[in-house]
Amino acid sequence: MLSSRDLYALSRDNNRTDAIMLPPAPFVKFARPTWESNEADSMRPPALPGIWREEFDNINFTNWAWDDEVFKGGFFVRSVDPSSYNLNFPRTGMDGLYFYLDIAGVDPSTLNWPPVTHGGITATVSFVPPYSRDNYNLNAWEFLGGIKVKLRGPAATKDQVLSSAPASVTLPTLPQTFEIVGYDSDGKAVIKYGFELQKWFVFRKCYGYDGCYMTVDGNRVALGQKEHADWCDSIGYRVPAIEELTNAQCEDNPWGYDPWYHANFPCNLGIDSATPHSPNEFAQRNIGPFISEWGYLRFAGCGSRCNDEYVWTSDSLTTTRGRRFYFVVAPEGNVTYGRSFENDSWVTALCVNP
Repeated sequence: MLSSRDLYALSRDNNRTDAIMLPPAPFVKFARPTWESNEADSMRPPALPGIWREEFDNINFTNWAWDDEVFKGGFFVRSVDPSSYNLNFPRTGMDGLYFYLDIAGVDPSTLNWPPVTHGGITATVSFVPPYSRDNYNLNAWEFLGGIKVKLRGPAATKDQVLSSAPASVTLPTLPQTFEIVGYDSDGKAVIKYGFELQKWFVFRKCYGYDGCYMTVDGNRVALGQKEHADWCDSIGYRVPAIEELTNAQCEDNPWGYDPWYHANFPCNLGIDSATPHSPNEFAQRNIGPFISEWGYLRFAGCGSRCNDEYVWTSDSLTTTRGRRFYFVVAPEGNVTYGRSFENDSWVTALCVNP
């Protein structure tokens, strides 16, 4: 459907006007982070209207003899005003995470996209062509190509991951507003997208690293919440709260707080996830919480560095038997308590700046 901006009234000597179509001004349709093309997505509730759009396209890979449904939605652009870029995706970041800008009204490959650096974090920008035989190694959600925005900033080295008392990791200066600009060959700004990073995360990649264990009475034992919290503290960060990771809904708790009977994430404990809450126990796409923004951790642009690991939180529960358990957040954003994860190689640290 044409809007008024697409029409122009051209005056004639005989007082007649002819409406002619003008090409739409370039604009960003979506900011497209990962889409979970597996069972994790089927568990995720629909996003709130005006936040996220589920939109798909079918691509027939005739050369490869298989078909696929490709995600082409994402976060809506909620503000083009620099004073309110904080309404846009993302507010959280981590080294290596990336997303795509789906652009209309201009060929993005014809524009120059310089990197943007603020506060120790750089947003690198590159054009990725749509799927072809030349880039068949793209993930399914990347087949549409577009402008790829990748965040680079402070991260833990392998030596720091393996250490129980690592040196500090640089703290970025936050919040920082980033404006991605595409320039034409004449140096004219053609299109812009802005966002405000408010929190920076550092991931402790433990899967496959023998250093993420400790020795107790001669036996190798996986690290628990305390050890990972100490690690975050040592690098100058901290373990995040549930509300910084997910907006998953808490559960009713009819059985009391006995560890063998209570809900995984019981309500009315003075602990909560981010608001507005998801309608079920899994994260819902929204701006703010890390997993709600970036999606299922294994697909969140950090690839095998994230895998399927749970992450510790700073929130805990003391049961009627006097035992204390810390809550953990699963890759798809649901919350459970750490009874079976007190020392577990699949639960690790995702630290956030203080």
